Amino acid sequence: TIYITDNPDHYSSFHTVYGTETSKEFCPTLQINQTNTEPVPKGVLIRDYVTCCDCEKWRCIFSDKALSQKEMQDFKQALDAYDYSCDAPLFSDDYYLIEPKIWKF
Repeated sequence: TIYITDNPDHYSSFHTVYGTETSKEFCPTLQINQTNTEPVPKGVLIRDYVTCCDCEKWRCIFSDKALSQKEMQDFKQALDAYDYSCDAPLFSDDYYLIEPKIWKF
């Protein structure tokens, strides 16, 4: 929003502001969206997907490190053995594969 300097209640005409760079200061929707967003992990960190047994939405399972073949096999067995809900941890605290987490969308 660019105001005419002598009247802050009146906007400038299109021809006056056309081609002018706009900063985030003048984009309230960008400001609101940036404060309400969560950081999203990169796609390369996604290891698998799981469906929530309560809301039936897909959830991404991500890990900062690549899983070994043994870890991946154990991981798949754990996924097949249990139903997961959005607010539940992926594994119990004493399970050795505690690092992968469910990411909500």
